[in-house]
Amino acid sequence: MMVSNFKSVEFLRELFSKAIQDFDNSKEIYFSENYDLKYYKVAVEWASRFRDLGFFDDIDSVLHYLEKPHHYQDQLYLIQVFGLSIVYKQDYREWLKDIDCPSDCEMDVVDVIEYILHNNYSIHWINDLLDELEQDFVS
Repeated sequence: MMVSNFKSVEFLRELFSKAIQDFDNSKEIYFSENYDLKYYKVAVEWASRFRDLGFFDDIDSVLHYLEKPHHYQDQLYLIQVFGLSIVYKQDYREWLKDIDCPSDCEMDVVDVIEYILHNNYSIHWINDLLDELEQDFVS
């Protein structure tokens, strides 16, 4: 994973900081049954959001989700803290406007968000990725 400029790393660091703070301040909400994918009703409600973010590319991936939705719990938290529920069919334009993303960082921001979503990152590990991305510009 690489980004094209250091400005993207700085923007992502601020975005990630807000997301982590939101998660830490709202843990009682995130750990409630409204966001717990072990409840079938919640899993079904969230299925379309996961689809819109590119999680399901065939029927087998949908079936896997419905059989073991709790495997997607960390991704649900990331979707919620970043406000990604407004993304429709992998079109991030509205979301990028909402977060006031600079135009020269948009592609990097989307790439990093998709990377953390599809590589099983936890909210607690996202800064580790930023540290790695930052190293590309330091050395």
